[in-house]
Amino acid sequence: MEKVFSFQQALLAGYDPENYKYGKDLLLGEFNVTLNFKIWAKGFTPAVTCFCSINGNGDLIRFNVFRNKEGDYYLKDSNIDMVKLLYGAEFSILVARNSKGNIVVTGIKLEKTVKLST
Repeated sequence: MEKVFSFQQALLAGYDPENYKYGKDLLLGEFNVTLNFKIWAKGFTPAVTCFCSINGNGDLIRFNVFRNKEGDYYLKDSNIDMVKLLYGAEFSILVARNSKGNIVVTGIKLEKTVKLST
């Protein structure tokens, strides 16, 4: 598994999480992205924050993937555990509004065969 960093570990590794847009700052639509790194999210519900580059324009985005009942971190409408997805993996996401008007990231599709860590 590629390391899921703490916030401090990510900074020490040379990543800058603050440069990544999230929530209401995200553009709506379908995007092909590359996974840059991951951080364990702080909060009541266990989650991993995925930091990605949008392929084509280089925009930087981030989104949380919450742990399910089985202990996996699947992006909604997918069967890929984001904790096990290797850095550099390319996949498609859909950024949309849910029924409450909140921004959500769903619908993952791997763009090419990517090894997952075990």
